Amino acid sequence: MQRYSFNLSKFSILRKYKRVILFWSVMLMVVLAGYLAFIYYASMDDNPYKPQTDIKSENFNPLRTFKTPYFSFDADKSWKFVKKESTDNKFVYRSSKKNIVNSDLTVYVNSLPSDLLLTHVLPVKTRYDRFDVGDISGHCKDYLKDRIQPGNNNPMQGVVEGVSITCQVDGTSDTAGTGLVGGSYQTPLRGSRGTNQYYLLYHDLQFMPRYADFINIAWSFRAL
Repeated sequence: MQRYSFNLSKFSILRKYKRVILFWSVMLMVVLAGYLAFIYYASMDDNPYKPQTDIKSENFNPLRTFKTPYFSFDADKSWKFVKKESTDNKFVYRSSKKNIVNSDLTVYVNSLPSDLLLTHVLPVKTRYDRFDVGDISGHCKDYLKDRIQPGNNNPMQGVVEGVSITCQVDGTSDTAGTGLVGGSYQTPLRGSRGTNQYYLLYHDLQFMPRYADFINIAWSFRAL
């Protein structure tokens, strides 16, 4: 009787282990099936779970390099060089979509435009042959509001993000220019042919300005 009782107990233990193994096997199959289903749906173009890092942004993946004897920079495919509006020391570029102009960029080398009024500033520092780029400022009038007299909307000299400029106080256009921190409009960069003064002027004509384009161009800008 004792021996039969021992065998029965052993059989019960084995049967319990089989149930546990079967349970965890089923759970593993369920988890694996769910994982495979997630991978399948994540690979579809219109699924809501697709990682945002898979989305390619032209702004951060330059498709074109513009080059002159003085400088080079990267921009997306919407930008084109406007030769008829350019000169030996002024280089004009334009971004369009479906024949609608979105923004303009003019690079001045050892020269400046006749109208230096700005509404925004992109502060930069010199880093050998490149710009060390800061953040785009807000509207310049916000920095000078303590000095602006009621009803006086005349252009005003002031310092915005460490850059001395002439602020278009009543300006509604999105006009931004690079400026040397501790200085003014032009920034000296040294290339293989010597040092030149560079100034980038950006006009955004869109309802929602895309200053990221200007910042990316400034980051990739290099004196040659």
